[in-house]
Amino acid sequence: MRKHFNTPLFLVLFLLAAITPSFVQPLYAETSDGPYYIRSITYAITGITQPFALRNAADIKEGELLANKAALDQYINIKTQLLLNNRVLEKAEIQYTLGKAEADGRIPVDVTVKTTDTWNIIALPYFKYDSSKGLEISAKARDYNFLGTMQPLKIDLGYEIDREPLNNQAFDKGAFFVDIDSNFPFRAWNLDWNFDFDHYFGYTYKYGFEYENKTGLSLSIPIQSTTLTISAYQGVSINQENADKYKPLYGDRYADYWYLSNWLRADWTIPTSIKVDGFSKVLYIPSLQIKQNYRPFGDIGEERIGPVTTIAHKLAFGRVDWIGNFRRGLDISLSNTNDYNLYKTSWNKSVQAELIGHYPLFSFAELSGRIQGAYYFDEPDSNGASPLRGILDSAISAQYGIYANFDVPIRVIKFVPSEWFGKRWLRIFDIEQQWTPFIDTALVKDPVHNLDFSSNDMLITSGAEVVTFPLFIRSFYLRISVGFNLKEALRIQALPDGDNREIFIGLGHHY
Repeated sequence: MRKHFNTPLFLVLFLLAAITPSFVQPLYAETSDGPYYIRSITYAITGITQPFALRNAADIKEGELLANKAALDQYINIKTQLLLNNRVLEKAEIQYTLGKAEADGRIPVDVTVKTTDTWNIIALPYFKYDSSKGLEISAKARDYNFLGTMQPLKIDLGYEIDREPLNNQAFDKGAFFVDIDSNFPFRAWNLDWNFDFDHYFGYTYKYGFEYENKTGLSLSIPIQSTTLTISAYQGVSINQENADKYKPLYGDRYADYWYLSNWLRADWTIPTSIKVDGFSKVLYIPSLQIKQNYRPFGDIGEERIGPVTTIAHKLAFGRVDWIGNFRRGLDISLSNTNDYNLYKTSWNKSVQAELIGHYPLFSFAELSGRIQGAYYFDEPDSNGASPLRGILDSAISAQYGIYANFDVPIRVIKFVPSEWFGKRWLRIFDIEQQWTPFIDTALVKDPVHNLDFSSNDMLITSGAEVVTFPLFIRSFYLRISVGFNLKEALRIQALPDGDNREIFIGLGHHY
């Protein structure tokens, strides 16, 4: 396989070579002083952020032992950067004072964490168009630091329509909706908890009222150096849309109108003995979930029958830092997911790997890249083109594939009237804008569209993105992306459309 895919291999080597020398540093430098230990942590917060949220974000706790002064200083720098990586904060600083050496030779360190919140509440009209998924016109309200938890509260009110009815101008299949997405982490009995409470209300002229609810509670239990997270969820579904493959058999909507779901999940985060300099230890995260859909005194139907057990594994390490509005770092993961339907006695298994790298070239430009690999042992991925910008997601059904993305974000506009005129109230007009040319490639095995995993059937797309950052609110930024299938463009000697063009207007990066 490798001989057919030299470009992504080169990209992997380039990213590792570019990032490693500048980003990776020894965690403990050898000197003769120390050791030091964190005796106390206090917080000086300008804003509403809660101390426990800062502690979790920085992964900082009393009792941590540092070998020497160099290790202590590096520890403080790393924890400060971890705070800045959470864009709900405008400023973050960690200071410390040293106590007198104790009888055992250890030197106590008293730490003060100082932070200032950015503006985190915004409400605005919103237009999102994704040629792979459809259209959304809405009003969005966001509190990116809900009750000081550093977690978002999202409320959307609007109209949405999927790609196919939009293309057919079947607007009666679109839905007027209210979508509420909330997570509320909290601290109780010296443990970390999270309350998840999500709602979706919809109404379509053709199908009437629909509703989805997910309510869950999770608890994180420290076990020596590991963390076991146990979660329990209850779901309610009313007038749910059927998956596309079941619509010819069972219609567009679930025939019995409503059903319930319960599921239990356990995730165990285990630091391994493998340490990668600059990234701490490699994490192994096994998980187990069992989910049951049911309808008292009714039939749940072929699509939703179960129960379904999911056994998953993940290896991961890395860290991506925000340097201004550019990113720097490396993120690598390898995962395996195994779904088993106990009623149908059927498996759905997959293996996925991902490498993401970001490296600032200059103060105004960055290199970014991603390599992905996936193998689906049973059902092909019906959205096999989702890593590519320029081909509609559903145009590829991937049994297996390797994907590569390559981006060069360049800051083109920096408009800062608040600095030019020395007026802080003008910060609401401050923006930074990056323009990003990109190239995406893929080799896939697609049994539905007769694509072979070979250089002859390599997919190549290209285009540009524009990302706009309002500087007064670090947690919010807008991306506009246009991409095309280059091979199709060369074939027809024009810009293609249909499955070979993809447009996105929305929030966040592609990766």
